[in-house]
Amino acid sequence: RDAKYALETTPTIASRLNLAQICMARGDYDEVIAVLEPALTGQFSQDPSLLEGLAFAHFYKRDYKSAMGYIQRIYAHEDVKPKDYVRLLRAQVLEETGDLDGALAELTDLVKFFSGEQARIELAALYEKMRNHEKAQEIYVDIVNRAKRAPSYYREREKEWISVAEQRLSGRS
Repeated sequence: RDAKYALETTPTIASRLNLAQICMARGDYDEVIAVLEPALTGQFSQDPSLLEGLAFAHFYKRDYKSAMGYIQRIYAHEDVKPKDYVRLLRAQVLEETGDLDGALAELTDLVKFFSGEQARIELAALYEKMRNHEKAQEIYVDIVNRAKRAPSYYREREKEWISVAEQRLSGRS
């Protein structure tokens, strides 16, 4: 309520993004779109934060064509390199739309420097989808072995993804 009031009284990009984050956390993707799309005008027509929010909202709504449209606008931005999580989102959209080779290329490059294990899990799952179970297993084993040597704060932060790797290795999904 406070965020909605803030947007009504002070319709800034910051107040829109704040309300959009709240709506995103609630899973109200239509509201995220309604809040952010009107701001894509003038000097904010290519604002990466707005485009990212819209790309994620459309992705979660399973509107992959619209999500990719916003992602492409982020990639086309001259001054801003896409953030790793946007690259991960792009790979997910490519996979969902059937471009497995495109998703594979994006993820293969992304895992070289992605912070955390999610991109590796996504890559392994893609290999499974492409019926390359041996390569997927190699990645899961690598994740589990890396976790054993990692500091406790890393294991705690990445426990969701480490658990997925362990489950896949034990045959559970």
